[in-house]
Amino acid sequence: MEGNLEDGGLKMVNVVHLQKAFYLQWVGKLAKSREEKWTHIPRWWFSKLANGFGVFNFNCRSKDAKGLDKIRNCFWKAVLCTYLDTGKLTTENEINSENVYFQQLWNNSLIQYKHNLLFYPEWKRQGIEYIKDITKDNEKRLLTLEEIKQIIVNNRGSIVLDYNAIINAIPKHWLDWISANKQTTELEIDQVIIKKLDQYLKKPTDLLKLIVNKDNVIPCSVGFWQHKLQIHITDCNWNLAKKCTKEIRLLVLHWKILHNIYPTNILLHRMGISENRNCKFCTNEIDYIERFFWSCGKIKFIWKKVEEYAYLKFDKLIKLKLKDVLFGYNETENSSDVLAINHVILIAKMCISKYKYGKYFDLLFLFERELSLRNT
Repeated sequence: MEGNLEDGGLKMVNVVHLQKAFYLQWVGKLAKSREEKWTHIPRWWFSKLANGFGVFNFNCRSKDAKGLDKIRNCFWKAVLCTYLDTGKLTTENEINSENVYFQQLWNNSLIQYKHNLLFYPEWKRQGIEYIKDITKDNEKRLLTLEEIKQIIVNNRGSIVLDYNAIINAIPKHWLDWISANKQTTELEIDQVIIKKLDQYLKKPTDLLKLIVNKDNVIPCSVGFWQHKLQIHITDCNWNLAKKCTKEIRLLVLHWKILHNIYPTNILLHRMGISENRNCKFCTNEIDYIERFFWSCGKIKFIWKKVEEYAYLKFDKLIKLKLKDVLFGYNETENSSDVLAINHVILIAKMCISKYKYGKYFDLLFLFERELSLRNT
């Protein structure tokens, strides 16, 4: 439903995604208006996990993040979770000997101990958040356990375990960089984060692109028809009806068939609307879409009439197959004659639907009447 028309979608907006886009917009507002009084509330909540704008430097997804339960404001927690779930994660290849000092210790997917992210509130309260905070000034080494004990005021019994977990979680080659290079650059981390958050100062409809990539949405029916009939649905099939007509009824009919959601008896039976799943006229045959529009003995003759019509009207001798009826005849060709033939095929399918579900007794008469109404 969210995809583009040529991908089988209807370009509809997912309400859940739109809500997330509004959350992301608040991230941009918070960064832009950081000096205003209203920002004190969200910044107070976020300060439980990191100082300044450090929460927006977390390198993980919300399901893995530690300490989110400390943010008891539902709205701002949702804002942070949405940000974490849509932002780009930093990869190992982006880390070098210059920026390794500014990598966050907490909730960083690159720093894990036994496949778990780290977050030690007592360490954070003492201002330890980045690797630079546990390195010795002007020395190429990490702080020792005894030096850490002097920083952590509440010297809990677990400090030894926490220290060992951090040392083992930091990648070995990062430790090699630290021992080989002093910290030579100073970085205003908050300013870097704020600059990164500027991208969220957009309209919610623009932010939707950060949440869902519509180009990658592939309808389930593509795989269904590939498996059942060995037919690959392309953008030519999705666009075909739109090229032939502007009539909504026909467009919807074509879209439902391609998505395999047209309400034949097999689908109506699952919904509890039909007594059985068999074809209305072929009592022992299951009413699949192929039977409904193609192989049912009561309607099959109509396709001969379409072939005759194409020959008389356009001087084209065609032989329709199941693929042509369901998905379009010669769908890659855009000539006026081929589009007109596909328009007639759509009309014939609509007539079959009316005939089977309506009170019509003569399918041929119905077909000829619909053609004349459209001057086709």
